[in-house]
Amino acid sequence: MNASGYNDQYNPTGPEDAWRRLGALVVKHRWPIEPLGMTDADVLITDKRVAELLEKNGAEGGPKVLVDGQKTDGVIAASARVYVLLCSGELRRVRQLQSDYPDKIIFSVTYRDITTISDMSSLVAGREISLLAGLPCCGSDYLSRLIAENGLASVFDLFEEATVAWAHCASDFQPVRSALARIYEVDATQNKGRVCFRFDLGLFEQWRIEAKVSPRKLRFLVQRANARIIYMQRRNKAEQAIAANASTDHSLPKIELPSHPPTVLDIQNKALQFIALETRFEMLLSVMPQVRMLTFEEAIMSPVEIVKMLANFFEIPGLKKVRVFDPVPYQLHADWLTPFHQDFKAAILDYLGLIKNQQGSFARRGGVTLKP
Repeated sequence: MNASGYNDQYNPTGPEDAWRRLGALVVKHRWPIEPLGMTDADVLITDKRVAELLEKNGAEGGPKVLVDGQKTDGVIAASARVYVLLCSGELRRVRQLQSDYPDKIIFSVTYRDITTISDMSSLVAGREISLLAGLPCCGSDYLSRLIAENGLASVFDLFEEATVAWAHCASDFQPVRSALARIYEVDATQNKGRVCFRFDLGLFEQWRIEAKVSPRKLRFLVQRANARIIYMQRRNKAEQAIAANASTDHSLPKIELPSHPPTVLDIQNKALQFIALETRFEMLLSVMPQVRMLTFEEAIMSPVEIVKMLANFFEIPGLKKVRVFDPVPYQLHADWLTPFHQDFKAAILDYLGLIKNQQGSFARRGGVTLKP
């Protein structure tokens, strides 16, 4: 979904790899201390492995860290707030602490305010929810910026990096809860409470296979929230696959491609995977009531018209001036790109059987005599 192909960095291959990614997040963002505003006046109750992770990766200057099961009465009583981060039983532990310490503020790190799907109606009251769905590098970064800078909605990644990694480590964590908590946290006055979640189809497919988020549950949530869906595609699947395969520093202002082109076969296989994922998602879209489909190419060619269309889709009246910006950072530039496109088109046409090579048909090569 990201123009830089960020899906690759959000794709843990298993629990051990997810733990390593969490360690990197502790180093880079002091997760979960800084994102949740923990101070040295607070306490964090967690698992032994999480405690070791925080200590090993230098998460200093934050809350007192207690391993669950230790004697905690005195420490909790002296703390301003209590945070809980457990690989299993977090929800149960939070509720127990709320019962034992009714005057204390108890936070669940992964469930946030312990919202559940049954709380949906109260969470979305006064808010308009939309989903910006697309594959990696479909151009949703560019569209997200158009949406945000024109005040159409507050844009968030549906499943942030820490959520994705933690879902592979925790046994009882439902990623859907994180999205519900994000809705709750958005200031109702900001963009009049409109929330747009970016939704990575590649990640959704991975979690569908792992039975973490089913199409049925997604459909239920979308319908329950009366959410609008913006489905973003990129017509040029070769460029999308090239961008997804590119090894980039995601802090750079634009995509940086390698000096030499990739192989046609690699890009062909990636493009076919993208097409298969989009086809599967489009079957789900067929039962959704509020959907708008657009392409990256349309967005960069006619950004003003696209913003006006989305304003109408979001039922936002009185959009007088549209703010646009240069789409160059979201486009690909390399000396080898044009000749690669020509080679790729020829290979795809040959693959699809739409042209014959100089040796003639497969039937002739097999010795079959064809009637004129």
